[in-house]
Amino acid sequence: MSKRDRTGKTVSLFNDQRAVSDVTAVVLLIVLVIGGVGAVGASLSGFTDGLAPPPEATVQTSQEGTEMTMTVQQVGDDVDELRLTGEVEADSGDDVQFSGGDQNVSDVSVGDVYTIQNLDNVDEGSQINIVAAGNSQESVIQEVEVGPTS
Repeated sequence: MSKRDRTGKTVSLFNDQRAVSDVTAVVLLIVLVIGGVGAVGASLSGFTDGLAPPPEATVQTSQEGTEMTMTVQQVGDDVDELRLTGEVEADSGDDVQFSGGDQNVSDVSVGDVYTIQNLDNVDEGSQINIVAAGNSQESVIQEVEVGPTS
């Protein structure tokens, strides 16, 4: 086979629309497979993130009148903040909150003492949840029932 014959066959291969169509289909198939593998990997990563243990902390609370003291006894490395949830919205007056004026505190360390105030603005028996938040998860670490405020 002469060099001219080989060159002619190569040129005729690319002039054949069916051959070009087959090559295009193979390239698209490879792109789809690579994209599918990436999507599966991303979804598995998101799934395993949700399997991480919830943030943990231990607090001790005591109420005296309209204020409650919360002492942090233990806090996990994954805890970003502590939050107050539950029946914390007041019918009149200020909502139940930490003394800093918010319903969450961050940069929590063992030994920190926080004051929860405005307990007189919710009914006796209302339940307040203390929640540890971190790693896109939350967990209720303590449920506290509001006692007499007078």
